[in-house]
Amino acid sequence: MTTLFMNRGKIDNFTKDKIIKALARMAKVPKDKIGQIRIQKSYSFIDIEKSEAFKAIRALDNKKISGKKVKIEESNK
Repeated sequence: MTTLFMNRGKIDNFTKDKIIKALARMAKVPKDKIGQIRIQKSYSFIDIEKSEAFKAIRALDNKKISGKKVKIEESNK
């Protein structure tokens, strides 16, 4: 597993379900490859299988989810 950082969180009305659906629809990441999702006030951390990380970043970075532009990258954590 690796951790991704997303620049959207609770103040953007992002939920675990919304993030899982975006990963499944836009990046074609199977739900069983997604681990824990920690949503903070203005950002989120997503645990994802390392083999799916690049695909997720490529599919979601600079794209809109629920009308909000998303930045997603591998976390330095």
